[in-house]
Amino acid sequence: MKRIIATTLTLALFMVMGLSAGCGLTENIEQPTQDLVSQTAQDSAAFATESTSIDSTTESATEATTELVTEPTTMLVSIDENPAIAPVATEYYIGKAVKTKKGYAEEESIALKDLHHGWKLGQFIVTGHTKTTKDTDGNPVFIKTLGDEVSLSFQLEQNIDILNGDEKLSIAEDKAGYDTYFGIEKSEAGFGRGTLIIKSTNYQNKTSVTPPYLDYLSAKETDANTEVELFEEGDYEVALNYRVKNTKWLVPIYSYYKISFKFSVRNGNCMVFPFDAVKKSELAYGSMTPNGFTFDLANSRYLDVNVKREVLVDGAIGLTEDTRINQTVKDGYAYTEEGIYTITVSNPSTGQQTVKKICVGTNRELLAHMR
Repeated sequence: MKRIIATTLTLALFMVMGLSAGCGLTENIEQPTQDLVSQTAQDSAAFATESTSIDSTTESATEATTELVTEPTTMLVSIDENPAIAPVATEYYIGKAVKTKKGYAEEESIALKDLHHGWKLGQFIVTGHTKTTKDTDGNPVFIKTLGDEVSLSFQLEQNIDILNGDEKLSIAEDKAGYDTYFGIEKSEAGFGRGTLIIKSTNYQNKTSVTPPYLDYLSAKETDANTEVELFEEGDYEVALNYRVKNTKWLVPIYSYYKISFKFSVRNGNCMVFPFDAVKKSELAYGSMTPNGFTFDLANSRYLDVNVKREVLVDGAIGLTEDTRINQTVKDGYAYTEEGIYTITVSNPSTGQQTVKKICVGTNRELLAHMR
């Protein structure tokens, strides 16, 4: 449903009210907006004439206002109360080319006189995340929430047979390609025309290198599906190695380059779910159980989870809470000792914190103190 706003009439009303307030008038000028929409130009003039009764010190300003509204030029603004909101794609461009030597090691910046200076092969794009932050080394951290699928793709910006519009420059096959950093040795297949390598490190600091995507740039040029999907929580290193052939001279000259970068993927949640140690049912905030509880941290490996246990002791001022444990949560451990448990969850990547309290035992006084 759409509403029509008569902007000129509304502006006139605000001007007159402002003048009235400035002169200390007590007269209350009140006109519903819905009446203003239906008023004609004659109503506007009448309204302006009425305003001329203001104190003589503001007579000239009132006349100016009257002149303004007696010949209204109304701007009609159409407002849709139910606009369609299109989803916004989250894209992050990443990676910069550097010059290397055989084995794609010993990186150095591309010099002013280098044949690769002034143009780029393409860009990597990370999509399917909700938010981006930085780690302590300045590398991007992609925060994923429910439904997100973090993926990486490469946007090729060159004809690999005529680089930078120069027929003498092209991407060459690297038949004896190897990578000293990732530990990939020479093979009969070689690297082809560009090779994509991805290394991942999980929460236990266990690393793995996926099988290299050989001839990656040739596949990109033929519109093959070269997207890497479903990056789960972890730390990643990516490198696209390629060799450039220069035929400007009698003997071809080959130069080695790579686009490399690091990033991390983290879940955006800040929750852990305690379960009854016997019934296996989830325990909400303020629950009481005689069985104790455990945690399932399978989807929360990068959260900081702390548990504090307090018991009631009879002191000089009556029953008070005394802390007995305050430690990091153990995955799969059952907390069965009687007491009030405070569970504090922190997400270092987002700065969020969640607190839950659970009572273990049958003593109702514990529950009363917890609340």
